[in-house]
Amino acid sequence: MRDSGNHRFLLLGFCLASAVLTVLIMTRGGSSVTARWRLVMADTLNDAPSIKDLSFMDPRQGWAITPAVLWETTDGGQTWKEQLKANDEVFCSLRFINQTSGWIASSQLSAGGSILRTRDGGKTWLRYPVKALTVIESMSFCNSNAGLAIGNNVIIHTVDEGETWETQYHGDDQDILFDVTCISPERAWVVGSDGIILHTTDGGRKWDHQDSKTKSWLRRVRFFGDKGWIVGNDGTILQTQDGGATWEPQKAPVSATLLDIYVDDLQGWAIGEEGIILHTNDGGRSWQRQMSPTKNTLESLSFFGHQGWAGGSRRTLLHYSE
Repeated sequence: MRDSGNHRFLLLGFCLASAVLTVLIMTRGGSSVTARWRLVMADTLNDAPSIKDLSFMDPRQGWAITPAVLWETTDGGQTWKEQLKANDEVFCSLRFINQTSGWIASSQLSAGGSILRTRDGGKTWLRYPVKALTVIESMSFCNSNAGLAIGNNVIIHTVDEGETWETQYHGDDQDILFDVTCISPERAWVVGSDGIILHTTDGGRKWDHQDSKTKSWLRRVRFFGDKGWIVGNDGTILQTQDGGATWEPQKAPVSATLLDIYVDDLQGWAIGEEGIILHTNDGGRSWQRQMSPTKNTLESLSFFGHQGWAGGSRRTLLHYSE
């Protein structure tokens, strides 16, 4: 009887130790970050608006747009207050370059697009009409003056904070442009349908087509330092290691649409439809799918230091921290 009791005791201790080891592996091991994405909020209504874009300038202060509202948080995304309502328009894209300077791209089918500009952290906004575009899909500002915006098959450019815009590129009617990013006033990239990558090195006076090695629709282009990334339909991930001169496909463990990406040295994440979260810990040479706390589509990522936020459909917001 005594031996049997000791055996049961040892077996129970082994099971508890195994359980603790399993938890440690899940939270600190190879796919360590799976348990660190936490669901902050999500609406249960099917027609609830999406969080279309996010921008955090420090671990506590950030902004987000849904189609009709600009929201601000000062506690790292735990609570949000309404900062600006759309005026018979749809908010499409949000960019802040520091804690005070930011822009919103909006579209109004009856009156064309507009760029809204703030210099005081969103307290007040100036509105600049953009006659060249009916719908503004995306925008990017390289500094407080120079920026680009795209819509349909058109690229426009500003050098005065968004007050006036000049058309730089007009593509074929079947082309659809989805995203733009600039890393300096001279160098920028645009991506779109059927594997389109456009690149300029002279501030947009000339746009060249680059070989994407895919016909998948490309949804987002991002640069982190001199390394660039593109994601899109069919699980497409493209990477450049030569400053955007050439692009190479990366193998992804999914075939779904990916909508945003963030890579910081070795660690990185890509997100997309049905709550997909992919993670790399080797600078993008390999990607693994992670457990996600939502099935809602994730559309936008923003990171500051070791904290990250992912926004998506039904006002879904996830938070990541180490």
